[in-house]
Amino acid sequence: EDTTDTEILTLGAAVEAGRLHYYNEILSTQQYVASNMYGDPELNLWTGVPRDVDVSHPPTVPPHVTEFSVFTTDDGVPRRDVKICISGSDSLYAVGTTDADGKLTFEVVLAGEETLRIVATGRDMEPYEGEIQVGPGGSEDAG
Repeated sequence: EDTTDTEILTLGAAVEAGRLHYYNEILSTQQYVASNMYGDPELNLWTGVPRDVDVSHPPTVPPHVTEFSVFTTDDGVPRRDVKICISGSDSLYAVGTTDADGKLTFEVVLAGEETLRIVATGRDMEPYEGEIQVGPGGSEDAG
C-alpha cells in the first residue's frame, strides 16, 4: 500500500494501526493484546525515497555565545519541520524544529571549549550528523 499520503509517521503509530486493523477483522482482544512492538515507537518511517537535505551551521562558535542558527534546504528550497538536536558536555541538550524559512535558532550558554554534536532528522530525509567546535575564533554565522 502507498503510504505517502498517510499521517502515520512513526513506528508506534504504524504498529497500533496494524493491531486495530486485525482487531476489527477478527474481533479478538487476545490477538490485539498479544501483538507487541519491539523497537523505538518514535522511530520516523520513510514514506517515500529519503532525500539528502543540506544542513548548514557554523563549524565553530566562540565560548559564551548564547545564540546561533542552523539552516536546512532541500534542492535550494528551505526545508521546514526538520528536527535538530545539539548535545554536548555538562548536560547540554537542546532540540527544536525548523520554521518555514528552514531556520532554527538555538539559545544556549556554551561554557567553554568542547565539541557539540548536531543531528537533524525529518520526514523522508536522510539523517544528518555533524559537529560544532566551541572555541576561539568561532563564528556565529552558519557555514
